[in-house]
Amino acid sequence: MSSSLGKRRRADCPPPPRPAPSPPSSLSLASAFTSQSGATHESPATSPHPSSIFALPPPPPQPQSGPRRAAPKKSRKLLRASCTSSTFDTPAKRNSSCVCDDAYTDQTASNALRPEMDMLLYDELYGKVDFNVAELWNTFTGSPSMLQAAIDLNLYTGARWVYWPPNASEANVLTFLRQLLSTLAERARHVFPSNAIIYDAVASGDIILDDGDCERKTDLVFVGRRENGGPVSWKNVRAIGELKSNPTQSDTDNIVLQLANYAREVFGSQPNRRFVPAFTLCGSDMRVWHFDRAGACGSTVINIHTRPALFLAAITSFATMDATAVGFDRTIFYQVGDGPEVVFDPTVHWPGDVYPHIYIPSPSDNSNSPADTSSMSGTALSIDPDWVSRRIAIATRGSACWKARPRDGSSEWVYIVKDQWRSSGRDPEGRYLQLHSNSTPGLPQYLGHNDVFLPGSAEPVVDDIRGLRPDLPTKTTNPPPKSLPPGLTSKNLLAAGCQIDNRVHTRLVSGPVGRPLKQFGTYTNLLQALRDAIVGHRYMYETHQVLHRDISKNNILLNPVGGGGFLIDFDLAVFYPRTDTSGAAHRTGTFDFMALDVLLPYTMQAHNPMHDLESFFYLLLFMAIYYHKNGQRRDPPPEHTIFTPPAAYDPRPWLTAHGTKSSFTRPSSFRHAVLPTLAPEAQAALSGVLRKWRSAAFPPELDDDVDSGPPGPERIREAYDAVLQILDDGIAELGGV
Repeated sequence: MSSSLGKRRRADCPPPPRPAPSPPSSLSLASAFTSQSGATHESPATSPHPSSIFALPPPPPQPQSGPRRAAPKKSRKLLRASCTSSTFDTPAKRNSSCVCDDAYTDQTASNALRPEMDMLLYDELYGKVDFNVAELWNTFTGSPSMLQAAIDLNLYTGARWVYWPPNASEANVLTFLRQLLSTLAERARHVFPSNAIIYDAVASGDIILDDGDCERKTDLVFVGRRENGGPVSWKNVRAIGELKSNPTQSDTDNIVLQLANYAREVFGSQPNRRFVPAFTLCGSDMRVWHFDRAGACGSTVINIHTRPALFLAAITSFATMDATAVGFDRTIFYQVGDGPEVVFDPTVHWPGDVYPHIYIPSPSDNSNSPADTSSMSGTALSIDPDWVSRRIAIATRGSACWKARPRDGSSEWVYIVKDQWRSSGRDPEGRYLQLHSNSTPGLPQYLGHNDVFLPGSAEPVVDDIRGLRPDLPTKTTNPPPKSLPPGLTSKNLLAAGCQIDNRVHTRLVSGPVGRPLKQFGTYTNLLQALRDAIVGHRYMYETHQVLHRDISKNNILLNPVGGGGFLIDFDLAVFYPRTDTSGAAHRTGTFDFMALDVLLPYTMQAHNPMHDLESFFYLLLFMAIYYHKNGQRRDPPPEHTIFTPPAAYDPRPWLTAHGTKSSFTRPSSFRHAVLPTLAPEAQAALSGVLRKWRSAAFPPELDDDVDSGPPGPERIREAYDAVLQILDDGIAELGGV
């Protein structure tokens, strides 16, 4: 058994090339999605999916998850650094979402400190900050009569703003802005658009905003509705302002990272955001900023005294932006009774009996035009605005999942709607999921996918990053400087140039609504869920040559009823073997579960099925160390484990993690240093399974110094058989425990 996994480096013949799919022969709901989502992928020869989204029977009500554990007080150690690969594999790099998904966190608040988050955001945004973009000011037109009203009200002299403070401290400038806006609102309401809502400009000051991933306070935020004028939450924030007394701070890394910290919190609390608007006022110098899933875009600087009309247009726009202008998804709607259908704005609309809704292509729509996701021509699904999952970062896919059901309320929440901003160079996740039959064990039920198209245009317009940005040429990116971390006056992010990564807004509908893996209840069910996921993984690889590449605790769900589970999130999947890059900006996978070879920046092997099987092993080990059977995290967790992050500011965390895993997976170390870290009940139940799996994955004859190429299909089949046999034996021995 051990040799079947251990000989993964032998150079056997590669897997057969994937067959080229034929055009669809009939149009079901699934093909209605895919045939209308743009010419970025092919369709399967036939569609095995139901002709109606409502053919899926609703499961019984699902058990609710347990209470969320309070965020750990201990700050996790920083994991950063970029390592360049010598192959066509993408470089090793992490973004700011990693603090929410490691051994110290459990999708609760990470409470990452500013120095830690600044370094992660610096890596995430390097080469993705477009700076001095004058066209950003074109967003702010204002009313021609507004400046005249300011003069008539003795707010502006014709040369400068009357109440601009001699000492431009943050507190004084904040008072100036709030007084300016309140005076115009009270005495010159006619200069605002007739239907505009003037939102509150609130000073956070020393008060940390609620509902954040990190403890952050801001200078100024424009907020929507608050219950009884209560505390400000990131869920209320519409736009952000940052104030500095020194004009020289307008173009530094520090101010970009400060805004980025706030934009990250907005994206995390409001995952239906397409972008986040912001501004800086450093002394009397103003810039406007735009953060989206490709990075940041900053304007040229203006002086508010010499450009009063433009300043007034900008500051009043920040106070009155509607849902579309402030960046909310234009294809998620809200409607009360027979009232107008409007873009859903969670800072204003508080769902009670009324839920926001989306439209998906109708199965009867057999046109060749893009799917109409913006009007009532499709099937309506209500979505629960309390997200199931979301990715807390800026320059990323921004994946967000919501529960969904027919808008007529005829069933429970039985579907999952997943939105993300995929790289334009990647196939959508639905491209892979549509290949399987909905009866395939260990895989979710595919219902449809499409690229999202925007309303209001004569011709269909896809929602992508280029549509959100000024039409600028792509710029080259300079290599990162060696002087890290960035300082208060450094300008590395602004001098790096910008290479725009176009991302496309994509929507997937699937089912059922699974339960988190941590709610496994019994170790028998945990092993069964992993076994089911591996069966689904094997089917996708052997039948369709699809490789998942991101095995993690969040990517396996438990079935809503009964035992077992299924594998989700094929965002990073590729057809294997591949001969070109995947479109990902950095090495794929979740850090804690990455295989040894994947952690090495100089590996000569592309990601292969053996790596995913190794990730399944780390996943079982992770669950046995950090979770009790009732779904609660161990508190406190073991201090030193195989998953302990590298030290803060480790310049090569990937190699450090590789060294840690290499040493801990040796027989003696595994027995004496790893197994004792398991939860007490897991030691009794899972030690035998883990010992067998470790022996199979890392046998004595494996020579780390020999690299004889990727494993062949026979070795991969043997590896699947070996792992499944280990799990079958473990399930039988546990007998339901």
